[in-house]
Amino acid sequence: MKKWALVTGASSGIGAELARVYSEEGYNVVLVARRKQKLAKLAKELQGNGSEVHVIAMDLSAKEAARELFDAVQQLDIQIDALVNNAGFTYLGAFLDQDLDNAHEMMQLNLVTLVSLTYLFANPMVDAGKGHVLNLASTTGFQPTPGYTLYSAGKALVRSFSEGLTEELKGTGVSVTVLCPGPTDSEMIDDIKTKSSVGPPEFMIADSRSVAKAGFDAATSGEAVCVPGLINKVSTIIAGQAPRWIVRSAFGVMGRKMINNP
Repeated sequence: MKKWALVTGASSGIGAELARVYSEEGYNVVLVARRKQKLAKLAKELQGNGSEVHVIAMDLSAKEAARELFDAVQQLDIQIDALVNNAGFTYLGAFLDQDLDNAHEMMQLNLVTLVSLTYLFANPMVDAGKGHVLNLASTTGFQPTPGYTLYSAGKALVRSFSEGLTEELKGTGVSVTVLCPGPTDSEMIDDIKTKSSVGPPEFMIADSRSVAKAGFDAATSGEAVCVPGLINKVSTIIAGQAPRWIVRSAFGVMGRKMINNP
């Protein structure tokens, strides 16, 4: 029988490409996001690969969303073998200029829902003695990123959480991988371009497909951390070894340029 992958934030960008990769690699797929029409279109495409597909349209930033999604999957009577926590969003701008409710919504989706889904779906995986979790973080999780202060802090939590859980689950048959892409062609990058004239240079922007394939390969081979792309690997190494004041100051200069150049 085919394995099942559950992919959140599957309506576009890296999430949609991850769903495609899992389908092409022989998985059935549960697609989760808010935009039902986009999910339905993607589902039809994946069914063409021979995959069975379920679509669950819901807002994962809602407080009880993780439990509701888990219950919905239970009603499908399937075992999730791969949990892909891709759903997330960010805001470009100074933290104190943001709406506090928006900040809470971002923390709920990017952190609380991710942690809750991992807890709910990884427990049955451990009981079954097999499976993997792929959590989406970012290279911004390796250093403070002014302009994305709360987002980068959240991605640092996702990275640390995933690495810690990797060690806790050793010997269970279940692995956890954290995928940390740099700038990637997606709706998030499109949003940056509409809000600031300063952004990552084009040569640094990866395509979603290559990022998704790197994440899938890392997750299915049991790697703990995946940073796709040579430039991203080098930048995260430098961020980890350079004095913190240098890292903070360098990214502070870039962040202020993005904020102050609409």
